Amino acid sequence: MNSLLLKLGFDGDFFSFSTYSRAHGHHGRFLVSPDALKLAMETDKTVFDKDCNNFIEIRTQHSGGRSVLSIRFTWLNVFADGSVHGVQQSAKIPLYLIRYILRTGETVKFLYQEPVAQAKIDSSRAGETIRTILSCPRKRRAFCKAMRDSFQWVDETVNLFNDYGDSFYFTTESGFPSNGGLVLFENTYDGHKGLCYQVCT
Repeated sequence: MNSLLLKLGFDGDFFSFSTYSRAHGHHGRFLVSPDALKLAMETDKTVFDKDCNNFIEIRTQHSGGRSVLSIRFTWLNVFADGSVHGVQQSAKIPLYLIRYILRTGETVKFLYQEPVAQAKIDSSRAGETIRTILSCPRKRRAFCKAMRDSFQWVDETVNLFNDYGDSFYFTTESGFPSNGGLVLFENTYDGHKGLCYQVCT
């Protein structure tokens, strides 16, 4: 799981962001005007700002009764030969924490951990097929791997239904994709035959 440590502060003139990650180390402070920050917090606008060679994208998101400030940093380095290299970092910070810092001027450290992208799976209408699969170790391994790896979709619910053989039909609550199949295949890996499930839409 990726994590990003942010140091947030407000000195009365500018709101500051500093980041640290194990992969990319520490980056300098990024200063944002309170007006730009409030525009992103109080409207549905995406706000872009620049500080030296670096860029920031800020917007407010509402999900599950929570309001967060979604931030993407682009940290750039310009080299003597004219080449540009950099790194992008993203985080979501609770809106109440930003308001608290603006009000008090207190410096706060916030650890953002990227959520695991995994859909909720409703298998209540696929019990017949699942019971058949669980009785066969090879199919059970393939099914467990599919449940772990196949539906890495954030804020989604997948509804599984019995289909032909040991395969499934599915729909999603978001409607994207509206439906599809989780189909059992036999493949060859390094000369050995094995079973696997694949998502087909």
